Amino acid sequence: MLRFLKSLLHGTRSRAEPEDTGDYSELALPFEFIVVPGRDAVEERSRLLSRPEITPVIMGNRDEVRTLEDLIQSSSDTTEAIIARANALDVGQWVRSKTDEEPERYSLESAEWPVGNMPPLKLSVHLDVLSKRPKPKVVIGLVPTPRSWQVPAFARYGDWNDCPSPDVHVALHKKWHDEYGSEIACMSSDIIECTVRNPPSSRQSALALAREQFVYCSDIVHQGVGSLEALAATLLNSKTWYFWWD
Repeated sequence: MLRFLKSLLHGTRSRAEPEDTGDYSELALPFEFIVVPGRDAVEERSRLLSRPEITPVIMGNRDEVRTLEDLIQSSSDTTEAIIARANALDVGQWVRSKTDEEPERYSLESAEWPVGNMPPLKLSVHLDVLSKRPKPKVVIGLVPTPRSWQVPAFARYGDWNDCPSPDVHVALHKKWHDEYGSEIACMSSDIIECTVRNPPSSRQSALALAREQFVYCSDIVHQGVGSLEALAATLLNSKTWYFWWD
């Protein structure tokens, strides 16, 4: 994971862009989608933001979207039920219960604040992990809600391995949207990325957010940056957030 985070910041060059001969017409998402070249995905998503009735979400290539399909099809839950549970969820209590249940996982020694400024993260679901070149094709889901924090409910996202249940995703992303202006921009089979209008601007506020994000997605620390302070440094004034579940 640390290598992947470093590749997000620095990248490597590839001599040839891989081909994608998959049949995207076989995909059966419960909402409309379009298929675009990976190199155009971020710009096309930005253009689609002008449509007030949807949230455009970059979802990766065909194989990644088929994994999302499996999540959706294996769930008997409904979007409405997930959102209702999220509205009733006490996020603070959820965070406390997780830390109480697994103190060894969520107890970290204090570390020094990283020296220097962290390079800014950028959206990456449309890029190949190793080469950092755009994928030949990616799906942009046209999720039928103007509230991006509801997207995990439409995708039935979560409840596998250490990935939280869909209602937890919805509740936390609603909280972060209200507090920081975050929007879910990308959602692949194991990654969520957000754009952020009003990121934390002080170390104290960045650390408070880092504690929530660590409990929500511990892999970004345990298999990633290594400490809450390092995570907070990536959040300070950052316009992009990154979450990954093994």
